[in-house]
Amino acid sequence: EPASMSKKRIRYTEDFKEADKNIRKDIREKHSGFRKGRVVAAAAVAVVFLAVAGILFFPGIFKKMRLQKLQAEGKVSVAVMPFQNMTSDTVWSVWQNGIQDMLMTSLSNSAELIVRQTEAVNSIIHSRDLKNYASLTPSVAGNISRKLDADVFIFGNIKKAGNTVRVSAQLIDSKTNQIFQSFQIEGPSAEDKIFQIVDSLSTGIMDFLLIYILKKEVSYTVFSHEGTSSAEAYRNLIYGMNSFARIDYVSARSFFEKALAVDSNLYAAVIHIAGSYGNQGLYEQAKEWCLKA
Repeated sequence: EPASMSKKRIRYTEDFKEADKNIRKDIREKHSGFRKGRVVAAAAVAVVFLAVAGILFFPGIFKKMRLQKLQAEGKVSVAVMPFQNMTSDTVWSVWQNGIQDMLMTSLSNSAELIVRQTEAVNSIIHSRDLKNYASLTPSVAGNISRKLDADVFIFGNIKKAGNTVRVSAQLIDSKTNQIFQSFQIEGPSAEDKIFQIVDSLSTGIMDFLLIYILKKEVSYTVFSHEGTSSAEAYRNLIYGMNSFARIDYVSARSFFEKALAVDSNLYAAVIHIAGSYGNQGLYEQAKEWCLKA
């Protein structure tokens, strides 16, 4: 073969290699750009989704975050505001401070709650020269609560229609003035029945707060149907779950049954009683409780 032909073949081969290298480089760059584009597009979709989710669900998420923060501190401090008489009947004016004092006394019986004294609350109210309790707005009550370093405050009123009186209360975050939970109890308008109404109201408020405080002790999801408004039932449910986790099924069932004695609709307790029997190989009893569930 002539030397000139050999040189041409080498040159063509080198040219082909260079061209192939450039083509491969171009393909890689395009592929990389495509992948980056997909990442950017996915990120954009995620941002839009989070924005929409934030708009729809932020209030609920925020409330849970605040309650979780309070749970982490172990106790919740509470300030009870005087209840506003909205009945146009001055007979009920005495109960503005009466309900406040009874709620404060009742909630103080819980070791998990720190309740600000009514004297401390009312002295600040009087120092602001409010003409009457009708001038006490949630915003003003929030300022008073923050001054007392309370995490939450109770703001309520008394209403009457015919022979029925209604006492309403709101549990409000002192920092944000956002409502955690609302409560409403009705009863006969006779004054001697007000004690029963306030007892029911204080029980509802205390159970709500204690359940959220108790949840800080749980490092797992108890059950998707755990809902109960009774702190006693929820406490026994947690004790039962702790025993269940230790494979102490007899003790677990005992706690679950105590929980059901307080709240017979506590589905999680029923399910875990069935599970405790099943884990011991007691399938007839497990079947019985599955049917109850």
